[in-house]
Amino acid sequence: AQQHQTFVSSNQHHPGFIRLQATGTILALELKTNEQRGYSNNLRFKVIEYFKQNGILVRPLGNVLYIMPPYCITESELNNIYTHIISFLESHLLNR
Repeated sequence: AQQHQTFVSSNQHHPGFIRLQATGTILALELKTNEQRGYSNNLRFKVIEYFKQNGILVRPLGNVLYIMPPYCITESELNNIYTHIISFLESHLLNR
């Protein structure tokens, strides 16, 4: 949970995010999009494909990505997820 808070603090002003929020072990990230925000946003398909190719299973709800790792996740594994979140933003959202 502390790692989520650190990620939120470090990336609060990142141009690829609309909103970041950490509550306990849940991290919610609203990704910037040119489409209407919400559940039907097509960004979810790009998110799923990118993370799947990198060995990370996610189920975004539209342009909102929830990270709910298992309690047994290692610090290294969680940092890998954070790294891929920023990498996704830089490769798919900021370089359009």
